[in-house]
Amino acid sequence: MIKNNKILYDMIKKIEIAKSPAMYLGKLSLVYLQIYLSGFEKAQNELGYNDFRSLSNFSFFVAEYFQDSPNPGWANVILRNTNDENEAFETFFELYHKYANSDYIIDLEKWITEGFKV
Repeated sequence: MIKNNKILYDMIKKIEIAKSPAMYLGKLSLVYLQIYLSGFEKAQNELGYNDFRSLSNFSFFVAEYFQDSPNPGWANVILRNTNDENEAFETFFELYHKYANSDYIIDLEKWITEGFKV
């Protein structure tokens, strides 16, 4: 479970409950959130906190949820399947919590043999 990475989990929780997520991101943007979290994870890695389950598989989790391609990343998959940024943010947190509480493992054979939806 991704909750094992308490630092990342807590950061995402702070953004979720913030009255203004733009305080962390600059503006309400799911792409900005993806960039912010990627940088946050990179910093954790550089500081030696690399023994955790990251968001690296989250794109595949989201793609499977929407039966969509994981390219070019979870933010764009969510945006393609929602009506606006507000709905996209709500959907991100809903899917993130499902992912964080799951034992999700990518089925690479499925992705290789079935390919990606275009």
